[in-house]
Amino acid sequence: MSTYCCVHEPHKASKSLFGVPNNLEIKILCKEALGVQLKKSHRVCAKHFYDNDIVLGTQIKDLLNIL
Repeated sequence: MSTYCCVHEPHKASKSLFGVPNNLEIKILCKEALGVQLKKSHRVCAKHFYDNDIVLGTQIKDLLNIL
């Protein structure tokens, strides 16, 4: 498991790292937004998300029902 942010643009990575989504639709959206080819082992730091993008303690199926 990676311990660094996979986004290559210069930035100071935050300590919070998130894995690549398993859901294909969300994975494609992330790939397009970040501009990088995502692998299962990659991690993305919190600097690449808005505060309201990070939802803790919620199942992905609950989020998909909202979309």
